[in-house]
Amino acid sequence: MSETISKEDVLRSFSIEEDQSKATLDAYLAQYPQFASELVRLSLELELLASPLSDTDLDVEANLADTSQVRDALSGENAKEIARKLGFPRAVIAAFRDRNFAPETLPHSLVRRTASAASIGKAQLLAYLCMPTSIPTGLSMKAAGKPGEVEKTSFTDFVAS
Repeated sequence: MSETISKEDVLRSFSIEEDQSKATLDAYLAQYPQFASELVRLSLELELLASPLSDTDLDVEANLADTSQVRDALSGENAKEIARKLGFPRAVIAAFRDRNFAPETLPHSLVRRTASAASIGKAQLLAYLCMPTSIPTGLSMKAAGKPGEVEKTSFTDFVAS
């Protein structure tokens, strides 16, 4: 006797999973393809609602030796590959590279997944993000006046725009 599982049961089951990574989402999508759009939407909502980073997570000294490779890891072909792995637009990776996000507004899981996809440490990525925003060299050369530090944006505001 085959028991039919409801959409609500599947979504509830996914929402209480300890690991809500892409691999877990893929497993649910394979098992319940009829609920694919709802599962993806729920996954994104959970990612955005994840608790932002705490002050203890941000209590990382920005050491240039530790962060020097982060920009390279988030640039060029690496950025394309990271965006593909995470399923994000490249603009999100570019915002990480340019340090546009206020680190305290980023969900833990997003920082962890981005660092993992870029093959860098989470603390290394956080230290890099705590540094002042980065103005692309090409843009700073075209500025009418001296470029100043750009204010960092919250992750939710970035996603909303």
